[in-house]
Amino acid sequence: MASNRGRLRLVNYMTDSLGLSQAPKDITHNEDLDAAAAEQISTLRAEINELKKRRDLYSLSEVEIVALAGEHTLAIVKATKDAEQRTLAEIEKRLTEARKETERMRKDAESRLREAEASATKMITEAETKRAQLEQQSERIQADMDRKVAAEMESLRKELEQRRYVVSKEAEQIIAEAQAQAQQKLDAVREKISAELARERAKIEKIRREAASVAKSLEVGYLSIRDQIDTARTTLGQYTSGLEDLTELLTENSDQEN
Repeated sequence: MASNRGRLRLVNYMTDSLGLSQAPKDITHNEDLDAAAAEQISTLRAEINELKKRRDLYSLSEVEIVALAGEHTLAIVKATKDAEQRTLAEIEKRLTEARKETERMRKDAESRLREAEASATKMITEAETKRAQLEQQSERIQADMDRKVAAEMESLRKELEQRRYVVSKEAEQIIAEAQAQAQQKLDAVREKISAELARERAKIEKIRREAASVAKSLEVGYLSIRDQIDTARTTLGQYTSGLEDLTELLTENSDQEN
């Protein structure tokens, strides 16, 4: 009899501490729990109360255990569902952030691509302009030298013709000497002009080589920039593809869990 009273006090203590003696509204009115399981727990509670009235302590302990196990199971199910919902929400949040970061990276890459293309186009245009200017300068120098040579030759020819007509036979020797001197002068002038022409041609050739070198450097720089742009596009495509695969995988996992 004393043992039964001790057992009754222990059962009552466990019942009160676990909340089984209270109204089961937190179970029957909870939409997240299974309605049939909640109804079964309520039935078990009623049976516990009936057994308490009859003081059937041995039956009470068995039903008590079943009720506690059911309630704990439902609590675990609810906690698991809550954890799954929080996990899915966190995954969705991170996925959204990843999509935003991918979009930002794509826009940044496109912006850099446009800037690189504009810079390369500008460099090529400047090189073409400089080359055209150098060619025009070379042509002007060549034309100026040709005009100078022709003018000098024409001046000497006129001088010789004039002397032929104004001198007499007695001055032919002087004219001959003058012609010789003029020829020497002409030869000296020709040599001087040839030397100047050679120097100018060397300058022109140097300018042309520099222009070709500049154009080659610009072409190499443009090809390097284009390779970097292609690499950036490839990397962005791989990252986007990986993100899409991850999105599909998460979507499939979410559908399977639901």
